[in-house]
Amino acid sequence: MSQPRDAVTGTATSTAAEQAHIIDRHAQYLIETAARAPSVHNSQPWRFRVGPQAIELWCDPRRKVQGDPIGREMLVSCGAALYGLRLAVRSLGCQPVVDLLPDRSQLRLMARVSAGAAAPINGLEREMLAAVPHRHTHRGPFTPGPLPAGLLAGLQNDALAEGATLVFVEDALSYARLAQIAAAAARRGDLDPRARAEIRRWTRTAASTARDGVPAVALTARVPAQANRGRLPQRDFDLGRSIARLPGGGAPPVATAVLLTSGDRRADWLRAGQALQRVLLHAATKWVFASLHTQPLENAVTRALIRDQLALPGSPQMVLQLGLAHSAASTARRPPGELTNLRTGAPNGKGPWPRLSRAVRPYRLAGARALTELVKPQRTPSAEDLPGAVVFRAGALDQLLGAIRRRGFRLVGPVIKDGAICYDDITSAADLPAGWTDEQDAGTYRLRQRDDGALFGYNVGPHSWKKYLFPPHARLLPLEQPPAEPFAFIGVRACELNAIAIQDRVFLGGQHKDPHYEARRDRAFIVAVNCGQAGGTCFCASMDAGPRATSGYDIALTELLGAGAERAKSGEDGKDHRFLAEAGTARGAEVLAEVQVLPAGDPDIGAARAVTEHAAASMGRAMPELDLRTLLTDNYDHPRWDDVAARCLSCANCTMVCPTCFCFSVEDVSSLSGGDPAGRPGPERPDGPERHRSWDSCFTMDHSYLHGGPVRVSTRSRYRQWLTHKLATWADQFGTPGCVGCGRCITWCPAGIDITEEVAAIAADS
Repeated sequence: MSQPRDAVTGTATSTAAEQAHIIDRHAQYLIETAARAPSVHNSQPWRFRVGPQAIELWCDPRRKVQGDPIGREMLVSCGAALYGLRLAVRSLGCQPVVDLLPDRSQLRLMARVSAGAAAPINGLEREMLAAVPHRHTHRGPFTPGPLPAGLLAGLQNDALAEGATLVFVEDALSYARLAQIAAAAARRGDLDPRARAEIRRWTRTAASTARDGVPAVALTARVPAQANRGRLPQRDFDLGRSIARLPGGGAPPVATAVLLTSGDRRADWLRAGQALQRVLLHAATKWVFASLHTQPLENAVTRALIRDQLALPGSPQMVLQLGLAHSAASTARRPPGELTNLRTGAPNGKGPWPRLSRAVRPYRLAGARALTELVKPQRTPSAEDLPGAVVFRAGALDQLLGAIRRRGFRLVGPVIKDGAICYDDITSAADLPAGWTDEQDAGTYRLRQRDDGALFGYNVGPHSWKKYLFPPHARLLPLEQPPAEPFAFIGVRACELNAIAIQDRVFLGGQHKDPHYEARRDRAFIVAVNCGQAGGTCFCASMDAGPRATSGYDIALTELLGAGAERAKSGEDGKDHRFLAEAGTARGAEVLAEVQVLPAGDPDIGAARAVTEHAAASMGRAMPELDLRTLLTDNYDHPRWDDVAARCLSCANCTMVCPTCFCFSVEDVSSLSGGDPAGRPGPERPDGPERHRSWDSCFTMDHSYLHGGPVRVSTRSRYRQWLTHKLATWADQFGTPGCVGCGRCITWCPAGIDITEEVAAIAADS
């Protein structure tokens, strides 16, 4: 990290003209300093945008870890980067002017920083700046010895100066309670395949040249608990791979602390991050380092438990353990060129700062592989286990379908039916909606022909794969047997993969699994298709659920169209109409081995990447990137509920087309013939009582019926229940939001009610 002259001398800039452009002239140095901030798994979830007089800090949700569904840890990390940016501006002889969360319409914009009045850097700030390169999250053994006198009080003052509180856990009972909570969180993480997959994603071997993630030299080999006496449990980054290079054990930390904020909103998280980096840098000036424990804080319940058990006067944002260490094993950071967007054209703040390109919106599927493993635990194939990407001509798609069918699967895919693209049985590629697409908007859906022969050139329709895994009607007792042929789903979108993963958590993630769902889900074969376009109601990118599938599939396809697409439409196998295919499981690789393929070259991979980037850039909607749980639970009495209730018909269309909604009703019937209470035909059933399950909706009056009558009588209360559960309290139950951004609830609402618009309206007044 090279420092400019002003950073070395700490002198003020000589003229007002120079000061006005100090940000622009020293942009690389400022970004390098800010990017040395800590982040969960060294994910570095930030970007910067430079203007002549100011620099903007943006969060980058593509790099948000899966254990952070509402983005709290991401914003804490960005807050730490913001303090580094402020310190770098101080080193140039100026007071930083910070505009926190300056634009409510730009939800990823964290702060705008400019150079203010001239002021020389002080001694402690100069020491903290010098500590930036060697400050690191300490996972190895500490050095025995006490901390420098007065340091802990100084760290508390640092936190207070940033609007936070640093509380030291000093009595044995409080520490024992914290250790117990941390140990339980660690055990849950060890057993959660989603968490283990996330660790694999962000850990680096000794040979890796990656400039993000946790390198082997910063990993600690797991040792028996007694060897880590006095130390809170740390994540097992090694996972039995023997890649860790740091020894375990050693001297325990000297102090344990919890960083708190009085509130628990986006601004509070950013303040916590600034306080954290200030505390860490001050400590590092004395060669005191901290191990950061985020695992106990990833779950809202355990965060509340820590607050209650330790009687803390605020919301816990970070748990730290401090000790001496004489090492400088800091981890690599991405260079400024990877962290910056184009320079802005608003030098004086009078014009709008450009929005982040939709092409860089997040399109990471959150946790589908882990939830799949809940059904049938199996070793997740590594990159070395599976072949690389391959390409095949569109005409060879029947070879793929044939290979799947020969393995005994029932093919289900998109077909044109009743004026829409629906899911039904298929036998070959000829059944697919070649050359057709759909146009969607609020309350609007229509088909139109494309000018090419795309087989998957449409958006999602009224059907979801839920109807096969969680059928609208099912007999629970006696248990209805699943279809003899397992399903092979052809054309599953990334948002739908995420929806299946969510329903896996609902039906299979608890102590009592649903045998009806499990029997269908366990054997399903999934062929995903990455989206090449986004519909007018799609917003999966803002929900981290698409448009690119990254896990949870057996095979993923990307349809590539070129000059040969017209020939493909006319029946000729144009070489430019092709598919790029990636195997996600061993059985997917076996199927691809029976197809005439060629290894994918860089042009093919680049073209596939461009396809999903185009879809990400053309989303018709976006969910506001806010703490939705706090927003909705704090606004139960917002007047917007009355406004939407006046438009809502309580027809339940939104819940019927939703791929994640799982409400159902159960009916018991006694019949001498054992007949279905609805009179539906079926196979012979034994005489006696039966229990049947049918889809239901929270929009129906009877859904909230308790003794004496329904609880939610008004449309207002029912819509509020649906939206609040979908976007807020669902995460409390299952660890993820209940929405994947597919847009079906918007398209198929006869009143055209838009879930993203309703959230934005509430946020605008909050």
